[in-house]
Amino acid sequence: MPCAQLAMITNSLQLTYRCVAASILWVGLSVALNAQAQSSAQSGGSGRFASVTPRVSMSLTATDNVNLTATNTKSDIYAQISPGVNWSNNGGRVRGSVDYSLNGFLYADASSKNQIQHSLNAAVVAEVIENWAFLDMNATVSQQVISALGTQSATPVSNSNNQTQVATYSASPHIKGRLFGETSYEARLRYAGSRAESSSSTNATSTSALVRLGGTTGLRSLGWSTDLTRQKDDFANGRQTTADRFRGSLTYSVTSQLGLSLLGGYETNDYLLGDKRSGETYGAGINWRPTERTKLSAEREHRLFGNSYAVSFEHRMPRSVWRYSASRDVSTGSNPSTGAVLSAYDLYFSQFASIEPDPVKRQALVNSFLLANGIKPSATIGGGFLSSALTLQRRQDLSVGLLGVRNSITFFASRSDSRRLDGLTPASGDLAAFGDIQQTAFSINVSHRLTPESSLGFLLSEQRTAGNSGSQSTTLRLINLNWSSKLGQRSTVSMGARHSVFESSTGPYDETAVTGILSMQF
Repeated sequence: MPCAQLAMITNSLQLTYRCVAASILWVGLSVALNAQAQSSAQSGGSGRFASVTPRVSMSLTATDNVNLTATNTKSDIYAQISPGVNWSNNGGRVRGSVDYSLNGFLYADASSKNQIQHSLNAAVVAEVIENWAFLDMNATVSQQVISALGTQSATPVSNSNNQTQVATYSASPHIKGRLFGETSYEARLRYAGSRAESSSSTNATSTSALVRLGGTTGLRSLGWSTDLTRQKDDFANGRQTTADRFRGSLTYSVTSQLGLSLLGGYETNDYLLGDKRSGETYGAGINWRPTERTKLSAEREHRLFGNSYAVSFEHRMPRSVWRYSASRDVSTGSNPSTGAVLSAYDLYFSQFASIEPDPVKRQALVNSFLLANGIKPSATIGGGFLSSALTLQRRQDLSVGLLGVRNSITFFASRSDSRRLDGLTPASGDLAAFGDIQQTAFSINVSHRLTPESSLGFLLSEQRTAGNSGSQSTTLRLINLNWSSKLGQRSTVSMGARHSVFESSTGPYDETAVTGILSMQF
């Protein structure tokens, strides 16, 4: 047997062993933690607020185009083993949630594609000193697209050449309290960073400091606040930028549901030309909450780089939720991507607020609903790409969730326009090559409950990307059909088929694949 083939077989066996061993170890540890949490709950200890849910899933996928190319199509079969665990706590001094998965991929023929991916979503708040000192911690690990105009794929594993694992993290210690009864104060430090596995040019760090004072005047309906901030952003292949800003606001409560605000301040930064630029900022805002289920907020300011704005609307009905947001602002070094759109989990977490107000119990309710209806919690409309410099981004997002007795529909639509703000940073990435990137996308997911234990799901999505006002463009279309059913109280089986078509002047392709998945919770 040739040495090269022997080495590939050895690597595949080692990867298989690592995935299986990790699955067994992770599930065993998670079961022990879950038993401990349940024991604490029964004994009435502080663990009564905590829940630990271990899980493992195994899938097998057959594809007719493993290389995602029109000239060298090749069929292959690959397996995925994914142990994971979810921890959440809604009481005591440490509150939040952590969800982690280890994903191992094994290919029958294309063993060079064998890989391990990590998935993490963590948000934890620690109350260090009661009612005064706190520590916010956030971390994510996910697969992100490197180039918006490169080859796109329907799954995180399909195209490793234009995808990389990106980790983002932040820690923010802060204190808050009251001075003289009616005046509140807050002082906060924040350190954030991002690391890309195979695109180091997008690695960045961001540090900031904030001091805030606020309160009411003699007129109870008139409030005020002042913010003083400093932020430094440093890209690995770029330069360090600094921004200082003073911002004040006056808020007048017309009614208990309607508030109007005036904004004014002064800022200094070196975003555009490297030299410090200073100027006044001013604007206005509105905050309207006619009911507990409807809220609208809008804010517009004149800044050194032009006008910035943020609009957010949400309306919840007994069986539907509607969301719209629009913004124009600077994307800094704390996140190298243009950002992810709202996921199916986010949408239904908001929708189920009227059913279950407790966030920890609601999390379990949403996960059970998505699992029963064959909807992936992380399903989004795609979009986003990595950037290695400060970016000026304008985007709009619309999402609708309709929940029926046996049918549910989720709809997402997004539009973004991103351009490079820092022209002094060495050229790198899409924004350096094309100047500006426009992306539009939509997806619709329809789920029908066949029986109390099984459901059928249909997903249709499209993503269009263009550079230099359409001089180069790509389009990715996806159709996915999925059937899922419970095998028991904690296990689910699903079968799915997908067809994706990618249109591009440089690397078009089409792919058809079928997948079978077995998922178990413990």
